[in-house]
Amino acid sequence: MRCRSVIAVIGLGLGVSVPAWADPRDDARRHFAAGLEAVAQTHYDVAISEFLAAQASYPLPQTLYNIGRSYADAGDFPNALKYFKQFREADPAHVAFIDPIIADFEQRVAASSAPVASAEPAPSGPGIVTAEDATRFDEIINQLRSLTDSLDQKRHELASSTPAPAPTNPAPGATVTPQPAGSIGGDASADFLQDAYRRVVVTASRVGQDPLDSPSTVTIITADDIRDSGALDVPDLLRRVVGVEVMASSGGHSDVSIRALGRKMNNTVLFLLDGRPLYMEATGWMFWTRVQIELEEIERIEVIRGPGSAVYGADAVTGVVNIITKTPGDGPSVITGTTGTTDIRRVAAVASGRVGTTGYRMSAGYQQQGAFSKEAEFGSPDTSPVRSPLIDPNLGMEAIRMNARADKSFGDKGAISLSGGLSESTEEFISLGTLQNEVWQFRTRYARGDGFVGPVHIRSSWTNDNGKLGNALQYVGERGVDANYVTDVVDTEVEVPEKIVTGPVTHQFDIGAGWRFDTTRMTWLKGGFNQLYSESRYSVFANEQATVGRLSAVGSLRVDRHPLIDISHTISPRLAILWRLFEKTSLRLTTGTAFRNPGYGETDFGLRIPTPSDGIYVQGVPNHDLLPERIVTYELGIHDESSYYHRVDVVAFHNTISNLIYTADVPPVIQAYNGDANGYPVGIDPFTNLDYVLNQYGVEADLELYPIDGLDLFANGSASRDFASDSTTNWIDKSTGELKFNVGGTYRSPFRTDFSLWLNWISAETWPLRDIDPSTLSIVVTDAPLPARTLLEARVAARPFKNQPIELALTGWNLTELFGDGYREHPQGQLVPARVYGTASWQF
Repeated sequence: MRCRSVIAVIGLGLGVSVPAWADPRDDARRHFAAGLEAVAQTHYDVAISEFLAAQASYPLPQTLYNIGRSYADAGDFPNALKYFKQFREADPAHVAFIDPIIADFEQRVAASSAPVASAEPAPSGPGIVTAEDATRFDEIINQLRSLTDSLDQKRHELASSTPAPAPTNPAPGATVTPQPAGSIGGDASADFLQDAYRRVVVTASRVGQDPLDSPSTVTIITADDIRDSGALDVPDLLRRVVGVEVMASSGGHSDVSIRALGRKMNNTVLFLLDGRPLYMEATGWMFWTRVQIELEEIERIEVIRGPGSAVYGADAVTGVVNIITKTPGDGPSVITGTTGTTDIRRVAAVASGRVGTTGYRMSAGYQQQGAFSKEAEFGSPDTSPVRSPLIDPNLGMEAIRMNARADKSFGDKGAISLSGGLSESTEEFISLGTLQNEVWQFRTRYARGDGFVGPVHIRSSWTNDNGKLGNALQYVGERGVDANYVTDVVDTEVEVPEKIVTGPVTHQFDIGAGWRFDTTRMTWLKGGFNQLYSESRYSVFANEQATVGRLSAVGSLRVDRHPLIDISHTISPRLAILWRLFEKTSLRLTTGTAFRNPGYGETDFGLRIPTPSDGIYVQGVPNHDLLPERIVTYELGIHDESSYYHRVDVVAFHNTISNLIYTADVPPVIQAYNGDANGYPVGIDPFTNLDYVLNQYGVEADLELYPIDGLDLFANGSASRDFASDSTTNWIDKSTGELKFNVGGTYRSPFRTDFSLWLNWISAETWPLRDIDPSTLSIVVTDAPLPARTLLEARVAARPFKNQPIELALTGWNLTELFGDGYREHPQGQLVPARVYGTASWQF
């Protein structure tokens, strides 16, 4: 139906209005559903009350429309017209849909307010209209109007009997304009918008779908979740997601792992920004300071737990995190400032607006975070370590960012989206192998364009990184690892989603192809900075979801062409079977594979790595025979949201991971003196495929509760165990916590004050550390235990002025260490302290 096509587009996040300050979406969803139930019983006064409560909790244009529709069916045309006009103002992208309705009701209001004929007898005779004639004419007009409405309804029923084309999945910001509509007369329930507050995910299959129909396990972090959390960056948000572990090794860097495959500089999770990969090209590592957007620009974050290569290709080994930004022109402009302990400073400004069918959004921000702890004291230059000139000794990270985006739709023919941004940042991190504290200084720019013509979506982006890196901490006379680098990446994809109905089967297709070209110069690579490395990679992918009644089957296949890897290692299939046990309960069985390509930093590593012994170094060497890391997974899950008071997700999984890439052991043989390097190489240190296999078994449970208006509660947890085995030995890998859980909630009080509390707990870990023994100059592996750790956060936010959208918040993070020294999240990492910071936000 006409209106359902409108809501399908809006539900994909293309028409969201100004959100409320707190997170009342689930309260609004409950009131909205009660309003629809009242409509079905023709209790329009109750429906109006419920829809108004939903709009007060979480404003959306769809709710304004339903309020107007309820007033119309109750016979209150002036109020109906009022809310239809508010719907138009809140969602100008759909004027073609609402303008004919407004015109119709303007005529109705005008007719109902026309002067009433005098009750006094009027003269009669030829050519004179009496009161009785006027009454008769009114009856005829009403009969004609009733007949016209009936014909409209018949025409509407006939049109709805033909399957409507499926809404496409435009990239962020694209707007699909519905066909013009006429009067809304006819059956009351037919024209009500049904799904205003439903959740939609796009990352699992690249097309918008209900989480109940997703072939992968999905967690959604909404814009309201982000604000209520008080988080300062995306990794802190991800700590709350079931099965996710965040490792903050310094005040400037955090690594994110999914399903117990954690490691320093983790590169097994694919991070996307509106579908664009964010990882560092030469290494596959993720540095968050390079990302140009502000938290206030994010509409939602979709976390896919489990392999994603069948949809996104390389690097989506254990999961995908897709950051989806708000549609330009939707939502308010905002200014935010934060300051607190550990030298926290953050300022962000986002301006958003719309001119006709063009929406725009611009942002700028500055952020810094002090070093969590100093690993050495600084005194005499002859006996004490010195810090890198790239970063202040007290600073963990610093970043300045700018971003802009504009979207324009062209009726129902297509749309275009253009965006670009730049950032300059410095970040301290704990590196791999025998490398330790390093500092990377970035200058990052990107430009992106998206075009839509019918169902066809074309995306192309260019990303440039350049800067330098080196030791964060070294002693006087110690060999350094300073380096320069520059990378350029061009990434282009074309994608076509389509929906076809064949008898009782509904087919949702998504097919596409991609080309990625990159060039890299880096001092750490063989040949040094003067040698240019370049690669062209190609991909084709297809996804189909076939549905018959309550049963769906999803088949996905992607093939990537990499110049150094045989194509047999880059074929990624996925198969999922979904069964709707009940209307809002689904059972899912999924199996699939994923892989990670080795980067230049692994295939062409050529760095001379310093050791604790002066004049002794380890020589990195290239290895073009590396195989991609690979995972095979099986999942069984159940997702239930059968009431408006809860949401439950339970998953059991088994992963087999092979060909893990890490630095090899160094042969303990001192070689001849190298005059160019002014030292003796102790051996070679290539990256290699480890010869053991990991088998992971785990279970995850996620529960959300909304017992009363204003109260949201959540609890989630995971348990897993990694069994490692090679040709001779079996052991249990405990380098990530086997048990993890989160519990927390938010209370939105009636006094414009919100309270949030969250606790995160991770069980003890034991990390195998590789280092060089100064006495023997050989690699030694030692087990480094980490005790269980608890992170407690509390936040209170107040809006002191009733009619002013200003919020003041105070957040305490890691409060269990408020009077302690902190804890480590990696044995070689810095101590993670408590933080207390205040935030002021103003929407306008």
